[in-house]
Amino acid sequence: MARTPWLLAACGLSAALVWSCAYAPSALSQQVYTRAYLSGEAERLKTAVRKILTIGLQPAMTSKERQALAPVRLAFPMPKPNDAVLNFYAAIGVESGTVYLPLQSLKKIEDMTLAYAVLYYEQKSLEPVDLYFSVVRNQTPRQFPDGRLPNILAALGIPENAYKRPGIDKLSLSLRNEAFAFVLAHELAHILYRHKGYAKITKAQARADEVQADAFALDLMARTNTPPLGAALFFRAQVYGLPHPGQYPTKELWNAYLATASTHPLSVDRMRAMARMIKGPLARRRSSEAEIWREIGTKLEGLAGLLDDAPLHRCITQMASELPLKLLRGRPITARSVVEERGCR
Repeated sequence: MARTPWLLAACGLSAALVWSCAYAPSALSQQVYTRAYLSGEAERLKTAVRKILTIGLQPAMTSKERQALAPVRLAFPMPKPNDAVLNFYAAIGVESGTVYLPLQSLKKIEDMTLAYAVLYYEQKSLEPVDLYFSVVRNQTPRQFPDGRLPNILAALGIPENAYKRPGIDKLSLSLRNEAFAFVLAHELAHILYRHKGYAKITKAQARADEVQADAFALDLMARTNTPPLGAALFFRAQVYGLPHPGQYPTKELWNAYLATASTHPLSVDRMRAMARMIKGPLARRRSSEAEIWREIGTKLEGLAGLLDDAPLHRCITQMASELPLKLLRGRPITARSVVEERGCR
């Protein structure tokens, strides 16, 4: 596949001086691609990320930012046993740091954004992608063929070479690069601001650091004239794939989880903070593209509202725990249609 990759992210700090952005659910902690397959994709993915950094992000940085981040190293590890499928993180050293972009996570983003591009281009609902993440989060590996987490393209019946189709080629490439760029910029922000490890700070401070890293990433993308649509789609998938209020019987228990266990949740406040920044100062700075930026901000506001709808999420979780993935193929299925069919709201 002679493609060039793209962008994505939203992360946090896991332990010591390591900031991590991971899907942690057990069903997602399964290897999706073989090591041999990832080895064949490795150089292409690495080249794409490095180009995004050197050609896209670095020229838009201030001289102070470039100087502070010049020693940063990029690492592209192979998946480890029980590694989360989407897992990006930064390790902060005494004078520099390393951004880790696992090959499996990069490939997962690439496939996810291709799936979104195909469905959008064919004027179909995008929700089969969202429901895919909900299904794999809420089912055990035993419920999948061969006990293996299925690739999103195979699960949705999308050919791997769909990116070659006119129209889909440019759209899928743009979405991927936007997602890669946001993830990379977000992790660079943790190093730039010298954010401390989770073991050294409160959960509230960790979430504040996430908001600061989000803001830097969005601002840097605005400087490159790149609307963060790919990043918005990534957050859309996260709404379905990460822990959410609907898993908890009361709002008090959800807040207790945020205060004691969660390190970098995709919270309503975080989503709304990004939406405000995109619709406000960033849209005003990009006057020729203000409408696009405001639309992306509006989409993030809508996602925040969905994330805040605990009864809907509770019903989706119930449905996803037993929904066969094959039903996502070629069917105009949406979360709300499933909720209505089940009558569990």
